[in-house]
Amino acid sequence: MPLEPVAFPWKNIIHSIAVANALVLVLILIFSSRLANIRGRWLLAGVIFFYSSLLWIFTLIDAGWAQSTFILDLLHHNLAVFGSAMLLDYVRHSLAAEKQRNWIYIPAVIFLGLSIIQGEAFSAAIRVYHIVLIQIVYTFFASLSILKARGHLAVIPKQCVLVVGFMWTVHLLQILIVIFPENVIIFDSLPLLAAIFLLLLTWFVTTDHRALRKLTEVPRLHSAEHCSKIDQIISYMESEKPYLDSKMNLKLLSEGVEMTPRSLSEEINEYGYNFRDFLNNYRVKASERLLIDPKESRTSIEAVAMLVGFKSRSAFYEAFKKRHSVTPAEFRKLHSPQ
Repeated sequence: MPLEPVAFPWKNIIHSIAVANALVLVLILIFSSRLANIRGRWLLAGVIFFYSSLLWIFTLIDAGWAQSTFILDLLHHNLAVFGSAMLLDYVRHSLAAEKQRNWIYIPAVIFLGLSIIQGEAFSAAIRVYHIVLIQIVYTFFASLSILKARGHLAVIPKQCVLVVGFMWTVHLLQILIVIFPENVIIFDSLPLLAAIFLLLLTWFVTTDHRALRKLTEVPRLHSAEHCSKIDQIISYMESEKPYLDSKMNLKLLSEGVEMTPRSLSEEINEYGYNFRDFLNNYRVKASERLLIDPKESRTSIEAVAMLVGFKSRSAFYEAFKKRHSVTPAEFRKLHSPQ
């Protein structure tokens, strides 16, 4: 039976734009070479993909472009459950809570297995409040993770608080929809809220070149043991400036801070970087000072690269653009006196 033509209301336009923006963000997160934290960016990409897919399925049915079938319902339910699971995993990863994360996906996998085995019977048995309850449990554990993280993090990542706060707002609307299923305003407000959130996320990322790194980085720990080690490393980097040596490597730096190469690498990874990015981060900072210094205006870009420890112009450009999204020459021009 062909679908009847329907009007294209403004809300579906907003939903469609939000979904398109979300998919672009997913592609950026997956393929961006500027993001060192691979697990963090894949988790965030998964969360955005699952929830934007939920919004798109709702839009298809609401606009009359697709009919509601048990297969579409099961897909919708599984996206909601797996999206909640991945959101919890993303929050825990962002809070540097890496232990015991395998249990997170067990309920989602069981739900998927029952969906495949029982099919239409399972779809008929599932009610909206079942899905809402599962999502609320996941969000509760995400909130609990934030509370526990106060004991080992210097600063709680803002994105975790905002995302969890957004999810509790979603759950409130979901509960109101279950209580008042005939209320059109409440029913339409949930997907509209999701669309606005995705659009704001897009705006945040496109207006701040550091946004993606902020969303995917692992924060600094402040447990006594870790702080003493990472503070020792940072103090050595700032006082001795070993990064200015183009031959600096993991072994040489480990000797300077009196740690084994493996221990040094682990500490740097916990700080949110790999060794190369950690070293280049200091070099780029040093180059910034030279590039904006009027006394160094005649110093060539290649010379600046050599002075701060880079072996080649290409390596300098790659590291600099990774941090600033502009070339060193463009950076110098932007900061030169008019």
